[in-house]
Amino acid sequence: MGRILAVVAGAFLAAGALLGCTEPGGAARPEAAQPLSDERDAIPLSDAERSLVLAEMRLMLESTEGVVAGLASNDMRAVEQAAARSGLGASGTVDQTMHASLPEAFVHMGAAAHGGFDDIAILAREGAGVDAVTMRLSQTLSQCTSCHAAFRVERHD
Repeated sequence: MGRILAVVAGAFLAAGALLGCTEPGGAARPEAAQPLSDERDAIPLSDAERSLVLAEMRLMLESTEGVVAGLASNDMRAVEQAAARSGLGASGTVDQTMHASLPEAFVHMGAAAHGGFDDIAILAREGAGVDAVTMRLSQTLSQCTSCHAAFRVERHD
């Protein structure tokens, strides 16, 4: 159960990073108001491309939420369904033609994360235990964290 709590805590931290790190009520933290140096590689995207990438990230976060909820209630069918929504072949993921405009490392990290969700769905379907699924989820979230640490999306005109 301790692993599940660690995964949940990691998911909430990732959500905070994805949503702009604001305090409850939407007010920015004081330290966030000061300009910070962001050494991550910028990925310049049009508004439409940026929206697609961010929607895909939200989908993976929603899948993580569903996997954790399924694990908490020992409902492996729910785990499988939640994970499958973010697998490699899932609808709602970035169009293959857009991959050419994205850095190769970003594409590889994204594919590894989507593959992780496929693995989670397979583990759940094949009756793997909570510990095995939680371990694979942890590895998948590590891919997400590595990608967010390396890249940031920016609007370009």
